[in-house]
Amino acid sequence: MNKINEILPKLNDEGIFFDWATFARRKVVENMSFTAPNDFYISVFGREKWPADREPMHRKEGLNTIAFVLSGKGYLICGDKRYEIGKNSYFLLPYETAITFGVNPDDPWEYVYFDVSGINQDWVLDSAGFGESLVMHDENGEIKRLATELYQSALESGRCSFRTTGLMYLLADAMARNHRAGKPLNINAYLLQALNYIGNNFTKISVGEIADHCGISVTYLSKLFRRELKMSPIEFVTYYRAMVAESFLKWSQLPLREIAKSVGYNSEKYLIKVFRSVYGITPEQFRKKVQGKEKK
Repeated sequence: MNKINEILPKLNDEGIFFDWATFARRKVVENMSFTAPNDFYISVFGREKWPADREPMHRKEGLNTIAFVLSGKGYLICGDKRYEIGKNSYFLLPYETAITFGVNPDDPWEYVYFDVSGINQDWVLDSAGFGESLVMHDENGEIKRLATELYQSALESGRCSFRTTGLMYLLADAMARNHRAGKPLNINAYLLQALNYIGNNFTKISVGEIADHCGISVTYLSKLFRRELKMSPIEFVTYYRAMVAESFLKWSQLPLREIAKSVGYNSEKYLIKVFRSVYGITPEQFRKKVQGKEKK
């Protein structure tokens, strides 16, 4: 699965968005129990200026928090890794990870922060590079400027206003561009076409349809997937459906039968079988695990 996890965020960086978010947005309209008003939004925001003698903070759980340093310095400790953080840096406090962070007493930091939610947040965070490092750097200051504007907009217009939402996506785009700067997308063109087609048609699809769309034979398509992803096209579709189901389970209260239909399965039992084969636990066990953490 490592090769897949490496390729999918790159496709997202290039503006090739898998259209499962459309299904999620549709469910927002159809089912008011859905927890998110859109696919990426601010839950809580703020601005903090630390005194030099403030004690470090220890966080075990909470929403994904992105903080943008405006001035000064600090540090972040995750496991056995320590990150030094300075001006024009931004960092992630992941919701499922124990983190310690604190101020540099010689140059106390100030930052704005945003607790983010929504079914698309994992893609945004991956595209920003947080899958590789919890701390990123912005050389030209564009991201700090947008983060400051976003904070002001949320303060003055509200966190769900059109202006705030627009700035949120501009900031996400700037972080993705900053991460991929100078990193070429080295993916076979046919594979790129196939993955994009699967992303837009994964609920009802066949290997023949994928091959026809790419203008290649089924045999070559299968060899391509085996070589690049170490799995067949159908195995990838199965994995992709499970990944979409994971997002629904994590960020919604939709019943399992509705999630099954949304990812292309007529049977709730079959979704359970597929999900268990990919993640090692049942959908309900996964939902209790991740949503239980958010409530704490």
